[in-house]
Amino acid sequence: MAREFMMAEHPGKDHYIITGTHGTLDWMHGKMHEVRVPEYYWKAQCYDDGKSAWAWAIIIKNTNAHASADESSGIEVMTVADLSARFLGGPIFDSTCQNAGLGPWKEVRENWSQWQSKLGCHFPASADENNDTVDAEGEDGKLRFVPRAHPPQL
Repeated sequence: MAREFMMAEHPGKDHYIITGTHGTLDWMHGKMHEVRVPEYYWKAQCYDDGKSAWAWAIIIKNTNAHASADESSGIEVMTVADLSARFLGGPIFDSTCQNAGLGPWKEVRENWSQWQSKLGCHFPASADENNDTVDAEGEDGKLRFVPRAHPPQL
């Protein structure tokens, strides 16, 4: 949704985005190393044109459930200051972005499904035919990620 919003509402303008993880859900055990599986994924975005600034953040539980992947309710959208205070233990942006209000994302949060439709951001498109899959039938025997839902072409 962040990318589609930027392209539709602010084409050609600079935005600052930070993505990260929080917590530990589990560990994957590999041949040489253990890899931490994060409990949450988060994203924070700031727009500052020198006259006004707004920023928002979202944190989503790491799960295969479609409701989580779709970020379908918008209730997870919060200020960057709130994300930092509740989950990260410190600021992630400079003071302008860190303390900015939600700006247009307040309206996006309150009308999430309408914005999903407006921007074409429904993921996955359906529970059956458009799910991404892993194809194990490659000629070289290697697993390949096969996206079934394709983003709009620019």
